[in-house]
Amino acid sequence: MVGCGVEAAPSPADRLRAATAAIQGLESATYDYTYRGTGSLAGSYAGLVRLAPGAGGGTNYWAQIRPSPWWEADDSTPPTEAPALTLSAGGDRVAARDGATRTFRHGTISGGAGHLVANAGIAVLYQLMDPEPFRSELEGETAFGERRSVNGVLCDVIEGTNASFGGARIEWFIAVEDDLPRGYRFVAADGGAFTFEMANFQPNRAIPPQSLAISSQPDDVVSDEDARPIEVGAEAPDWRLTDTDGDEIRLSALRGRIVVLEVGASWCGACGALSAEYDRVARSALGGPSVRFLALRAWENPDLSPAETARLADTGYPVIPGGERIAMDYKLADVPALFVIDAGGRFALVHNPVSVPPADAARDLEDALRTLVVDR
Repeated sequence: MVGCGVEAAPSPADRLRAATAAIQGLESATYDYTYRGTGSLAGSYAGLVRLAPGAGGGTNYWAQIRPSPWWEADDSTPPTEAPALTLSAGGDRVAARDGATRTFRHGTISGGAGHLVANAGIAVLYQLMDPEPFRSELEGETAFGERRSVNGVLCDVIEGTNASFGGARIEWFIAVEDDLPRGYRFVAADGGAFTFEMANFQPNRAIPPQSLAISSQPDDVVSDEDARPIEVGAEAPDWRLTDTDGDEIRLSALRGRIVVLEVGASWCGACGALSAEYDRVARSALGGPSVRFLALRAWENPDLSPAETARLADTGYPVIPGGERIAMDYKLADVPALFVIDAGGRFALVHNPVSVPPADAARDLEDALRTLVVDR
């Protein structure tokens, strides 16, 4: 019971509202970060982020991710010195320079280049750019966890759930000194988890616009992603991967057949229902000898063995892990996705991502196969 003249202690929701107000007063920021994940969210990254207001509103950012997600570890290069992936986003424009693959890609969101910054969530705390950063958490129940220090800053720990990510559990670390977040811990429905922590946080620091730009290096392969459409009629990029049985499959070797390429992951709730629909089509008359169905798995849980990956995919056609290796070429930003490639190697259907119910996606697939089979 609260006595006369005594204020009630702030609730967990109050602390998130205070953090919202603090973020709304934030114009720019720089911070170092670490990301440590396990299971389907496995990875160990660190780097620097700069956030600044955009000329036409919104927030621009520059982010470094080290090591690059595409770097393959070796015995001679420590992760702290490994090639980095550097991202830049300002308004509609995005760019990415990958030190591991020696590539520089640029384009616009409206032109389909959003895949270039698909990895930004490793480094960029998007809540710092959101006018309602804790909307999902405030719609559910919240509770205090035990206070903790994040890189020397004392933080309240606010526990809750995030309905936007399938009810994932989340713990926010809100600084006692200024109400701004210093990180969080995220636990997905499949048990994959990561902890994101910030250090050297400098709010409202003047950031020169040129420090948000990145440019190509002399040996880089440069690509204008807007000029490289992934759409019906365009040539499908070639790839070579190994399925869960150890057999190598190359797309160009399947020329002359129709290829159905469905892309998913075991942790993706929507992918299972879609795979079941595609499997039904594969077992129908439309899945005849002129059609090759393939299940590509991207950003899969690294703890899964090839056999377990195949079991969880639960399809009657080959399962191919390592789909993230072709993500840039296919402009994949997320799963699920669906591509149908005709006998001449061109896209006949593109759902990237699949944004319709499973039955509708299967119907689109059936319509495309009927047309292609008749044309043959």
